[in-house]
Amino acid sequence: MRIPLMTLLLVSPMALADYFSNPMAAYEKLQQLRAENKLPGLARDGVIVPQPLLLEKLQAALNNEQMQVKTLTLTPEKASLQVLARKGVDVLLTLDFKVVAVDWPKRSVTLECSEATQSGSSSLWGRVLGGVVLTAFETAAGREHLKGAVADKPYFVNNGKYMTIKLDQIPPLQETLNWGVAGYRVFDYVGIKSIATEKDQLRVKLGVF
Repeated sequence: MRIPLMTLLLVSPMALADYFSNPMAAYEKLQQLRAENKLPGLARDGVIVPQPLLLEKLQAALNNEQMQVKTLTLTPEKASLQVLARKGVDVLLTLDFKVVAVDWPKRSVTLECSEATQSGSSSLWGRVLGGVVLTAFETAAGREHLKGAVADKPYFVNNGKYMTIKLDQIPPLQETLNWGVAGYRVFDYVGIKSIATEKDQLRVKLGVF
């Protein structure tokens, strides 16, 4: 039963402790993640993040009573995220984005975004009625649904068509980013140089800082 330590670290640094305390359970968990294509992989200069894993992380970070991440599509040109938002009527928000900058010392990633909306109702009558209400809403209030959706999340900063994500302020990432050995935080020395979308995956290029 040989499990590469880097694979465990990519899932979570805490997975190392779980592996050594209960190796059989950790092995079975890794096998399950592999079957679901939710394990990151190693590339020559970084890490490959498969679409199912990224979708799961986005759902964990964003889903609440007001919004629900539905689908994620990754291509070499862009990523497309569909979010169901509840604004009196259900709104299906399609967000297209591409990574334009990574500032690892500031733990931030900047995306260029565009959005489109339609009624999120499952019935024909609901879509027609929802479309009318949505058009009236957008005429009165504008189409900045994304800005409204992330207004209460301090790790998103909206600036027109650009969105900056502050990685160190996202609760599920804080423990990983602060992980260290002998008092040294690993990710102060090794971090992200660039992020690119590919077919059904993200390629994260790593470097030394």
